[in-house]
Amino acid sequence: MNLRQRFMAFPPGLKILTVLVAIIVGVNVVGAVGQLIVGEDPSGPPSSTFGTTPEGLAALAELLERVEVEVDRSILPINEMDLDGSETIVIAEPQLVLPSEGLAIEQFLADGGRLVFSGDPLRVDPSAAANTGADRPPVWDPEGVGGQAQPARGSEQAPEVAGVGEVATTGNGIWIDVANFTPLLVVNPDGDTPDDSSSDTSSDNGSGGVVAAAADVGAGRVVAIADVGIWQNQLLGSADNAAFAYAAVGSGGRPVIFAEAAHGVGRQQGLGVFPRSWRWVAAGLALSALLLIWSAGHRLGPPELADRELGPSRGRYAEAVALNVSKVDKDRTVLTQLEAEETEHSK
Repeated sequence: MNLRQRFMAFPPGLKILTVLVAIIVGVNVVGAVGQLIVGEDPSGPPSSTFGTTPEGLAALAELLERVEVEVDRSILPINEMDLDGSETIVIAEPQLVLPSEGLAIEQFLADGGRLVFSGDPLRVDPSAAANTGADRPPVWDPEGVGGQAQPARGSEQAPEVAGVGEVATTGNGIWIDVANFTPLLVVNPDGDTPDDSSSDTSSDNGSGGVVAAAADVGAGRVVAIADVGIWQNQLLGSADNAAFAYAAVGSGGRPVIFAEAAHGVGRQQGLGVFPRSWRWVAAGLALSALLLIWSAGHRLGPPELADRELGPSRGRYAEAVALNVSKVDKDRTVLTQLEAEETEHSK
């Protein structure tokens, strides 16, 4: 028996299930082959090392790995990481950092750790102010200099900007109040050289603003990046952006941990932990199973009676037997008459 004959011998429900499973598997195989040929579409959360879109940090993680920096894309909450203060933690544009994680960051800095964060610092637990730098975090303006992609230049002779000339920006995001942080990169739309002696880095007068700043906190150091685009995939290869990003995370002297849980990675529950393609396959198999159950139930016929159907009563049974006997007697009488008539004709 060949394969086709075996398939035709299947019950209808099993045929439907087999065809659906074959379609699902075929679509996934074709999709996988297509990805191998043309590559995957850019995906992933913004400012995540799993992000391959222009707003992702996949290029930064790859750059660090190429220069032999130990990189850990951690999906653990920060308070569950095994930290000893010798690492750099990167918290890039987080969705939320929980209070317990904020306290772990505070202890990490006290032990000599290095924190680099980009975006709104208030998303990092505001109940522990020291986790973003000394007395209070800097004040972030997401509109920056009105979306004008002006280059930023080093304003202090800090390690993070040593040898850094210009850094390309998106024009979105500046520190309008750096608190006790030291400005590192300053955007000046007028093209003037930043005045290092001036402590007024406010952008209220439209003269620019601070794009990156740093502060020593305890035995550690914090680098705060306001314009999240300067080290994302879209601009990492522009100007001296890569050099600044490399220096910001410690110039290769520390392992770098990217806190991916801040983007929700690893915090999914239930079916959310599985890839979308797996969930579609599971849904298809579940639908196939339901069709199989339905088709099998259709072949079973009507529902079973509540009570067992009994045979006829004795009286009716006797009447039926008598009727059958009387029919036999009548048949014999007719046969006798026919035999008599045949005898007379033969004489």
